[in-house]
Amino acid sequence: MIGITKHTLAATVGSLFLGLASVNSYASEPGQDDWEVKVGAGVLVADLPWQGVDNEFALIPMADIKKGNWFSNEDATIGYQFLNIKDVFSAYAGLGYRNEGYDSLFGDNSSNSKVFEGYDAPDGELVLNYGAKFLWFGLSGHTDLSDESDATNFTFSAEVPLYESAYGFGISAQAQVRWLDADYVNTVYGISGKNINASVGRTAYQTDDNALNVTFGLNAYYQLTPEITLIGSVSRTELDDEISKSPLVGDDTMDVAFIGALYQF
Repeated sequence: MIGITKHTLAATVGSLFLGLASVNSYASEPGQDDWEVKVGAGVLVADLPWQGVDNEFALIPMADIKKGNWFSNEDATIGYQFLNIKDVFSAYAGLGYRNEGYDSLFGDNSSNSKVFEGYDAPDGELVLNYGAKFLWFGLSGHTDLSDESDATNFTFSAEVPLYESAYGFGISAQAQVRWLDADYVNTVYGISGKNINASVGRTAYQTDDNALNVTFGLNAYYQLTPEITLIGSVSRTELDDEISKSPLVGDDTMDVAFIGALYQF
């Protein structure tokens, strides 16, 4: 997957952990009504696009809990899979949390740029999450329910296995195209009202255009024991011009690397 949390660096890097949390799904499946619990943690290294931000490090917890058709993971705090056709096509809906503002993951003190002096970052959002998966392909949507951005974003993703060994090691390639509503771009990257401060370079910025971010990545896993799986991922996201033109943004790419472990009870 490619997406992150405090919940998100969760959308851009918004499906990385959810996909990695499923890499050992080839193991024996529990009964329909049994609990299936995976927990873990890892270290994230990110070259963020914000002005004045160097490489950042974060310890990221992970959890993927299922019981019957109900689930909880990084994409949905609570969700329900209402359709599953022979594990080939499935569809789900749920509620989650979305926060991709400047201080969402690493705190608001990570930049050495004056542009963030006195900056009031946007609040997080309660969102309705929904989507469908067909074999290697997925389409998902996230709609704000909390009257923050009033925006809906869509993501199309594909993850293709490149190599799987009989010893529990595998590599896959992933691509993701993420469509961001103009209202959401303005909420996260725009500058208006009291946030305008030309003396530190924070000039007014709003856009009427939607944005399209493209991500490519590689995922890898190694099943160390029947319960423990080591996971890793690297990805690069190309940001749309409507984002990179914001005075808050200093680069048009974002690079992320992650390594961690999952334990399945």
